[in-house]
Amino acid sequence: VMESVDTGSQIEVSKKSLLFKGWGDLGQALKDDAGKLKETYGESELKKKLDEAVSHSKDYLDDKGITEKALKAYDATQEHFDAVSGAKILRLVEERGELQAKYNDILATKLQEALQRIEALERVVGSKDAGKS
Repeated sequence: VMESVDTGSQIEVSKKSLLFKGWGDLGQALKDDAGKLKETYGESELKKKLDEAVSHSKDYLDDKGITEKALKAYDATQEHFDAVSGAKILRLVEERGELQAKYNDILATKLQEALQRIEALERVVGSKDAGKS
């Protein structure tokens, strides 16, 4: 018994395989090129000049106290933003909620212990009362 084979679908699968293989090759080539560009830039005069300019700018800002003032302004702004946005209040509420949950767990444990002691005492008292009758 011979089985019929649809050669049209085999050709379609082969085309798809080649297409995906082509994309993979292209992706690898792009990755290789990006690595070469990164390496070339890392060794270039442009990178050295940019690094020097950034370093000089940072030193200038630090020397003039601008960096410190900017950080203080950021901290103050962040504190006010937290107050306005309610983030600070939300954190406090969350902390209170966690604390309340801990207290509730402790109280539930203590209540369970007390109920067990009461139950044990009731058994003792009940057995003594039963002995008197």
